[in-house]
Amino acid sequence: MKDTDIALKKFRYFMLEFIPRTYKQLMPKNDMFGDTITVSQIKILMLFDRCLIYKMTEISTLLSISPASVTRSVNKLLKEGYFQRRSDNKDRRVVVVELTAKGKTLLAWIVKYYENKIAELLSGRSEKEKENFCGLINGAVMLSECAEHMMNNQILTHDKSRQISEK
Repeated sequence: MKDTDIALKKFRYFMLEFIPRTYKQLMPKNDMFGDTITVSQIKILMLFDRCLIYKMTEISTLLSISPASVTRSVNKLLKEGYFQRRSDNKDRRVVVVELTAKGKTLLAWIVKYYENKIAELLSGRSEKEKENFCGLINGAVMLSECAEHMMNNQILTHDKSRQISEK
């Protein structure tokens, strides 16, 4: 087995098994009010750190979570007062979800909780080890961005070829 094959196998394990398991271990089991919070709900909340408003379909696509699961999670977050639903300004038929003030407070708390957990993991490590860790994370992010770009190009190519064959 070539070194690149071994590296790809390790990367596949890292992406499919290690990251989700580690992510789950690093996230809180309860929110700041003591209520149970699921990993899916946390993932959805964390999306709103990048953008303030999402359509339900966007959440499903970005997180690779089924629309039904997104709806269940968002409905619970709506019930708890973390989100609000409203019609899109550009298209009244489209429903969007946005954080409320309470949701923004919870998101800030989760981000801080996560940062503290990472700091705990890195405490006692040398500066060189911390630099290596950051380098590995940046490399993994770059690889995932390249993979996403490739997938988007494949989808575009597939859509174009379908349009051509339909003519």
